[in-house]
Formats: sequence, C-alpha cells, structure tokens
Amino acid sequence: MDRDHGRGAGRTDGPVKGRPMAGDDDADADAPGDALLPVALTWAEYIGRWATDCGGWMQLAGALIDRVGDAVAISQDAQTVERGLRRLARRGHKPGGQYGRWMLRYFGFTSPIEELVKWMGQYHTRFADLPWGFRLEHLMLWNRPPIAESRFASWIQVGIAHAHLGHADLAACKHALAQAERQAPKAGLAAEIECALLRGRIETDAGDHVAADRHYRSIIVQLDSGRLPHADERAYRARLQDQRAHHLTRPLEGEPPRLVEARALYAAIEEEPYIPFVAFRKAVGLAYCAWQLGEVDAAIELATRAAEHAGDGGLLRMRVMALNMLSRVLTGDAARSANQRASRMAVLLEDEDLANRVAQCVPPRAS
Repeated sequence: MDRDHGRGAGRTDGPVKGRPMAGDDDADADAPGDALLPVALTWAEYIGRWATDCGGWMQLAGALIDRVGDAVAISQDAQTVERGLRRLARRGHKPGGQYGRWMLRYFGFTSPIEELVKWMGQYHTRFADLPWGFRLEHLMLWNRPPIAESRFASWIQVGIAHAHLGHADLAACKHALAQAERQAPKAGLAAEIECALLRGRIETDAGDHVAADRHYRSIIVQLDSGRLPHADERAYRARLQDQRAHHLTRPLEGEPPRLVEARALYAAIEEEPYIPFVAFRKAVGLAYCAWQLGEVDAAIELATRAAEHAGDGGLLRMRVMALNMLSRVLTGDAARSANQRASRMAVLLEDEDLANRVAQCVPPRAS
C-alpha cells in the first residue's frame, strides 16, 4: 500500500494538529498515509497536482482534450480548456460543474487518495478508533467536492454512518447509510460489502434476521468472487462470520442459542498470514462461545489472546471489547479491573454504543 497519501493530492489544507496516526506495513487494512491526517482536499489541490504531473496547465488542458475525445462536446482549444481548469481550481469545495465532472471522470484520483478515503470509511481500521467528535468532524470536511462528487463518496458516507451508530444516533446512521448504499456500486465491491455489513448489523439489532441473512448470503458470493485484495477479503470474511454467529449466540426470543454452530463459524476464520483485526475477531468470538459453554479456563485464555491481538494492531475499540469479554469470564478484583479499564477507554473514544455495552457487564461487588 502506498504510504504517501500527499502524492497525487498536492498540498493539503494542513495537518490535523495533535492527532498522530502512524501507519505501519501490517496487512491489516490500516492507515495508508503519514503521521498526520490531511484536513481535506480542495479543487485547487486536486487540479494543481494533475497540472504538476502533466508538466503544466496547458499540458493538462491538452491531456483532458485527448482523454475526452469525441465522448463529450469539449472545446478543442487548449487555452479555453486551461481557463476552465483554472476557474475550477478557484472553487475550493464548491460543486465542480462541467470541468469538475470531466476531470473526475477522465482523470479520477491517484491511488493514495483512494486508499485514504477508503480507510476513513472502513469499520476495522484505526481511523475508527479516533474519538467520535473528531472522527465525524473530519469525515464531514471530506464530504465536500471534489470527493463528494466522485465515485468514492460512498466511503465517506458509510464512515459517517459508522460514526453515528457508535454515538447511538440510529436515525442519522440510517440516513448516511442510505446515501452510501446508493453510491456504493460506483466505489467498488469493497464499498458494497462495507454497506451491506452495516445494514445487516442494523437489521440484526432490530430483530430482522431474515433480512440480515439475505445480505449475508449476498456478501458470501461477493467474497468468493476473488475480486478483492487479500487483506480486504480476510477482514470482511472475519466480520461476516462474526455477524452470522451473532444470530446463533443471541437468537430471537423463544429460540435456543446454537453455540456449537457459532463456534464453528469463528473457528473457520483463517489465522495466517497474521492480521491483528482478523485474529482478534476470531479469538474474542471463540472466547464468548467457550464462556457460554461453561469452558471458563479456555474463555479466559482466548479473551486474553484477543486483547493481545488488539494491542498488537493498535486497535483501541477492539481492545475495549476484549477487556469487556475478560471482565465477564474473570472473577473478583480482576474482573472489576478489566471492566474499569474497558469503561475508561470507551469514554475516551466517545463511543456511546461501546460504553453502554461495557456498562451492562459491570461485575457485582463482593458482599
């Protein structure tokens, strides 16, 4: 993955001060860029980089004329097109109009920008570990032209949906997700799967397992198509197995849990090559099943391993989940300590959904 997300984007509005987001080279679909996130991308930065790459404004105008060909009625005079591009560069985050549409269609974005926008939309990256307020503010800054008018707008919308769900604002989550779903086919298969997994979770939480299963069956077909990068395919398959297992471990009222079947789903998650998020998801799922089946020692070992995997990947929300699981399988002071640590981290992340789940698992005090 290209680690220089500034290349191809030109100068940014500036870094986000005090918010280090160091990337690494682990295959965990993590940060594609530098230590600090760019605030957003303006038309000036977008057009300026392409002008630099082409050798100048006149050369960019000529390249646009050549790429358009006979597809649209564009002026064949390079000076006229250059003036149009310079006007576009002055539009900041306003709609790009005709020249904006032409540039996005025939030039698009360089891969570092594509990876950065995707990273901000995925549930399983470290971007999702940023405090809720900052994360939503950053996504809203990117939810403007040129990105908002591009085929990658779906990633920003689904990231906004994830942020709202974490803040327990279901109505806002559904609104953003609906927009993301409409735009997802243009963004590609990974965006469609990201939207479908979130939609499936919402339907599961609402008790509509039939609708959720319909999405999950579709995702299986998409994952089996071989069209995703390996790291993406592994992360999405682990998330899918977890959400399918949720139907078995927490069934509808009147139905018994099917813990053995759920454990088989988690056990089927591949562990190699090592991806911290995938390893965490497998371990914490197996820990829950072992706990519910009365295998306390195994549950403690697996929950401890899940916390280690989350720590290895720098995945703060996942570490909260692992500590919460530990608080359920341990006893006494050890259980209370794990729960308190999980609670403090959830509060710092401003994740109301996660904080509520931790609060529901506070161990009883000894009498």
